[in-house]
Amino acid sequence: MGSILFIHTHFTTQRIESINELETIEGSYSSHSFIHGAKSTRMYYFKLQEYACTFQVAANHLDYFGIGEFVGMVYPGCNVRVLVPKSELNELQADEKICVYHVSVEEFNVLSTRNTIQKEKDRSSLYIALGFFLAGILFFVIRWNIWIRYNL
Repeated sequence: MGSILFIHTHFTTQRIESINELETIEGSYSSHSFIHGAKSTRMYYFKLQEYACTFQVAANHLDYFGIGEFVGMVYPGCNVRVLVPKSELNELQADEKICVYHVSVEEFNVLSTRNTIQKEKDRSSLYIALGFFLAGILFFVIRWNIWIRYNL
């Protein structure tokens, strides 16, 4: 089951593998919400005045996001530039959450595409799925050969 979950997640999640798949959006900072929940869950959101959507730093990119720099540099009305997937441009004026792959505040990079695209290209979830699959096969082989045959 774990193998199927990892494979499904890997192939159904949108993956950005090139900067050509991103579009630059600029706007004036409006507000942010950085939630540090129970069990180490973190959710980072911010809004720009010109857009109805909420911009979200994806969970697998949080380690690359400079939260201290962002909070220290941002003020209402300052210029924020983000790179978002071209496939989500039609959702900018909707009440949706859009993942960002680059964030810069007044020309200072807080989240870099170099790190986010590298993380998107990572195939470790497929290796984990393969490991779960092989462990499942090994479990059934051992169970059949040891437990069932000797208990008959």
